[in-house]
Amino acid sequence: MSQMPEVPTFIEAGVPEFKSDTWNAIAAPPKTPAAIVAKLNTAINDVLAMPDVRAHFTSISMQPIGGTPADLARLIKTETERWADVIRAANISAN
Repeated sequence: MSQMPEVPTFIEAGVPEFKSDTWNAIAAPPKTPAAIVAKLNTAINDVLAMPDVRAHFTSISMQPIGGTPADLARLIKTETERWADVIRAANISAN
């Protein structure tokens, strides 16, 4: 994290298997027409590229990334698989 260059990453601290991210996304309702999704995606990425927006996110220790709907779909799939594996391995169940 650029705001804390002196703080080691988990890998640098000797915990190479640890990974935890917090992320936010903007999603449209199911069956939103592809043209509208594309227009929204372009507008959101344009806003995330604005220097003042990037500066604001940086000031609150967030890294604006942006991307495509396919990027988000891959992230959700990966996160779902990872946390399902953690839940199974830890034998976690709902009360």
